[in-house]
Amino acid sequence: MAMNMAQRAAAFVGRGATAWFGREVVLHYQGRTLATGADGEPLKAWRDDTMEEVPNEQFGYVRIQVVVWTFRTADLVLDGVPVKFDKGWQIREVLNGREIAYDVMPVGEKPESEGHDSFEVNTVVRTKKVQVWQPS
Repeated sequence: MAMNMAQRAAAFVGRGATAWFGREVVLHYQGRTLATGADGEPLKAWRDDTMEEVPNEQFGYVRIQVVVWTFRTADLVLDGVPVKFDKGWQIREVLNGREIAYDVMPVGEKPESEGHDSFEVNTVVRTKKVQVWQPS
């Protein structure tokens, strides 16, 4: 019962924090899109820019810029099936009238996505910026 209560509390906090700090994004995969969360509201995620060290055959290790997104796991359902991130997924956001695309990718030994907390209330997704579209 205590674990159930903790899960509900974490979900409540996750919803509140996403509502206050989240950025509206749209997920794209093979012509399909996910633009709304489980509550019917626009899909939102926290964004964190970071540098990660990854192995490189020529230089040993190199540092690359990675954009890490944190989603509420309950929001990551497309056509009734939980989203499993792999090559081909893209996250897009609009900032200052420009659409910016990020490709989902593994980083070094880290997978494309994974649970962010022990209850997997949130999911972390790793990306890199690949394209910016200017308004026409």
